[in-house]
Amino acid sequence: MFIIGGTRTENSVGTDGSLVSWKWTDKTPWDFTNWHSTEPNDVTHNTLVMNGNRHFSWADIRDRATSYAIYKKPIKKGRASLTNAPAGFLSPVFKADKNMNYVVKFRYYSPLDSQTGGCIGHTQDESSSLSNFALCDDGINMLSNKKWIICKFDIPPGLESFRVGIADRSTGPIGFYFDDIQIVNDENIYGTGSSCTGIELENVTPPGKEGFSDSVISELSTLLTAGRLDEKSKHIIRNLYDAKDTHNDGLVNAQQMILTSPQYHSTNIVKSTQEARPDFKFPEKNGKPYKAVVTLMFAGGCDSYNMLVPYSCKKGPVDMEKQYKDVRSTVALPRERLHPIDVSDQVCEKFGIHKELPTVQTMYNDKDLLFFANTGVLTKKVSKVNYNTVTKTQLFAQ
Repeated sequence: MFIIGGTRTENSVGTDGSLVSWKWTDKTPWDFTNWHSTEPNDVTHNTLVMNGNRHFSWADIRDRATSYAIYKKPIKKGRASLTNAPAGFLSPVFKADKNMNYVVKFRYYSPLDSQTGGCIGHTQDESSSLSNFALCDDGINMLSNKKWIICKFDIPPGLESFRVGIADRSTGPIGFYFDDIQIVNDENIYGTGSSCTGIELENVTPPGKEGFSDSVISELSTLLTAGRLDEKSKHIIRNLYDAKDTHNDGLVNAQQMILTSPQYHSTNIVKSTQEARPDFKFPEKNGKPYKAVVTLMFAGGCDSYNMLVPYSCKKGPVDMEKQYKDVRSTVALPRERLHPIDVSDQVCEKFGIHKELPTVQTMYNDKDLLFFANTGVLTKKVSKVNYNTVTKTQLFAQ
């Protein structure tokens, strides 16, 4: 979930997602929305977020909620002026060996042919203050000229510990890139000073544990399928795990894939035929009448009052529409977000169906669909007399 810079206006309405109720904090015109079908839903939620678990659709959350944020950063073109700056990144502390000749090698890129302010250097100890810039993109000493270059600088002798850091000394923002930063013992070029000429990177084995992804998938197989995941499935899931940029993202991807496997949904040994599942075909019509029960499994809750809503209820002793709005408050669905349907022998003259379900309205009007509201989870046959006492799970609003 990412905060993306939208906030409610002074005239905001709880379930309205238009420019009447929302604005961008940087005053960009509010000319695009991507709300989830159930959002916005609370007038006390003033912060706009983008939710990755909902295909990056939008939602409103409370102000005090914390999350990652996405910022829009303007780009300036031209020559950057240099200024003093603290380190933007510092490496872990390295305990120096007095017998080593420490050389820092790295690759650098700038999108301009003039100075952009990228700097690299080291600390004298374990401090977080980057006091020694060894090389800076000042247009002379470390000029990228729109190409990747390889540079080096030396760590002075006699230090007990040090850290390597990079910084942005421009008044930009312009943009630059450091990559493949190496700290190596190279006595052949140590002492030759900072340079970006004739430097070659070491062939360094990347950090990590050999076979780590295999061990992750094997452990997940043990936890989620009692070790019954076959080798082909493990191979597919491992590749999807490795394709992600971080361990956490890969772990989520692997767990999701295992949850779709047949081994997760069974308790016996699954024998794979290695054949594609045949395309579904409807049976041939035989002309006989039949009845079908269709079960819809929604991802998340779908309670009665977010799907079938009192629309006009003036004939009864209680105005159910008013009662619905009083109880639901800011999450009540307004009429403009409902498809009205006519009913008979009910507490209301009209009910409303959620705007995202127009087909349900059509089916109801065509007498192809009926509602059984407030039935809850039925586990046995019940009647009007005993349903409240024999129903085990009393979720009558579902």
